[in-house]
Amino acid sequence: MNFMDQTAAAAWLAAQTAPPNYSVFEVPPFGQGPKPHCIYFYYLSDIHEDGQGAVRNRLRVYYHDNGTKKLNRRKVKKVVKKLVLNARRDDLWDPTIGLPAPKGFCPPACGESFDAVKWRRRGYIVIVVDDPHWTLPENIDPIVVTQHKTCNHTFFQAFRWKVKMPRRTPTAAFDKYQTSAIGFRNHMARSEAGDMLGEDEEQAFNFILLLEQGGRFMPVPVDPDGNNLGPPLPPP
Repeated sequence: MNFMDQTAAAAWLAAQTAPPNYSVFEVPPFGQGPKPHCIYFYYLSDIHEDGQGAVRNRLRVYYHDNGTKKLNRRKVKKVVKKLVLNARRDDLWDPTIGLPAPKGFCPPACGESFDAVKWRRRGYIVIVVDDPHWTLPENIDPIVVTQHKTCNHTFFQAFRWKVKMPRRTPTAAFDKYQTSAIGFRNHMARSEAGDMLGEDEEQAFNFILLLEQGGRFMPVPVDPDGNNLGPPLPPP
């Protein structure tokens, strides 16, 4: 694994987000945009080295539709806490036993890979790292849209937080540690002017997640094929 210290990680990040690219933490140049109605939720756990120097993880993908009600950061945090509990239940379920997962706030997982992701709605993208040995860094950007494919002109207004989990839950095996999260908005914009993608218009993006372990940082490619596919669908 190729670890970096914080100075090297900050320099790497500065190079990745230099113009014409944007950091996901910036405000969009075209204004705030309409509030989203959905959450694309990515849950990472069981992060480990595969013995050949690569970092592997278990990933579950979930989708939360808030109907006609708009989402803000406060509401996103409340929903994500339930989504984390739901994903933890899924991690605890052993399909070889045949018993169902504990009941609760249970949207089913809709994927186990970042490959060929296609976003159709303006929404929040939330990534949670739920692992006792790894976390999202607090002092530098945890995720970057690289310039490898399309420069970032649509993912903005990022925020990060710790998802404080209740004790003595059905997921008690996990409760000894908290989870770290980052959320940001996908405006489904074609360019930094803010114009929307047209019919069947598609743009590909490349994401790299930065993980921290004991003051060391590891860039991990998480979404080499994430695409926005226009036009953005309206709320249901």
